[in-house]
Amino acid sequence: MSQLEQRLPKGPSSNARIERLTLAPADDSEAKALGGLCKATLVIWGTYDDYGITPHYEITKHEERVYETVHLEEVPNLPSQSQRYAIYISRGLPQAMTYLTLFTVGQIQYQTGQLEEALDTFDQALLTVTDDSPHELGRYHIYVWIGVIYYERGEEPQSIEAYTQAIDLNAECADAYYNRGLAHSHMGEYEQAIADYSEAIRLEPDYAWAYGNRAGVYADLGEYGRAMVDYAEAIRLEPSSASNYSNRGATWGELDHYEAARADYAEAIRIDPEYVVAYYGRGWAYNKKRQYEQAIADFTEAISLDPDYADA
Repeated sequence: MSQLEQRLPKGPSSNARIERLTLAPADDSEAKALGGLCKATLVIWGTYDDYGITPHYEITKHEERVYETVHLEEVPNLPSQSQRYAIYISRGLPQAMTYLTLFTVGQIQYQTGQLEEALDTFDQALLTVTDDSPHELGRYHIYVWIGVIYYERGEEPQSIEAYTQAIDLNAECADAYYNRGLAHSHMGEYEQAIADYSEAIRLEPDYAWAYGNRAGVYADLGEYGRAMVDYAEAIRLEPSSASNYSNRGATWGELDHYEAARADYAEAIRIDPEYVVAYYGRGWAYNKKRQYEQAIADFTEAISLDPDYADA
């Protein structure tokens, strides 16, 4: 508890608090009920038997804001000597719980827009990890989140560095490659972006967003044939994505296939009737086909949805 209390962020913007309860929940449902009673975001408890110790946790508030959790593995071979057991409980389990709690608090801070505070919390979580920690490999999750924060702040080099650290820790993390690809693409480093998207696809062949974003990079490079192949795969994997249809429509437009472009924009609008970019794109396609009334109607709808859409 003291280790966790020392590492939690402090200051006027921090609303973190810790309470130790003598009543231990028996399962997830009891933990959720206990969290609701105490208005807690996270309830942590542990179970142990002759075979090992298993930490448990239950996120009880703002569940939709926590995108990822680290699962702590069961600790095997419970020490039989009471002294060794006491050492583990006082040193090993609290470290794991401190790490888990800081990791969760950092996610919640991120989801509530407290980016600087989230970075500080994630840094504190990293400080709890040593080479022999049972959750040492979990560091890559934190580096992914740090990369996300730097990317959202427009600090792409720092974002790429964080994702690279995540990959160094876990070369099988497809999300780290995908996110690093986004940062490279935003910096105009297209070859590096393609390499990262391709690796994400190799690791997860059904990674629809990686296909879609790689298609966008190919289109930026004028490699429209490759872009079309990737858009087709992205749409096959995720047919409910309006953005993939809209982006493929733009690529059809670059190839002067305006009817195909119009059809893709129309499908994007069918999926998402408020997709303003698709209305603009379809209006542009109508305009190219000299169907001016339809073009005006689509540009007008785009303006209705976004009055500041200057191009429309």
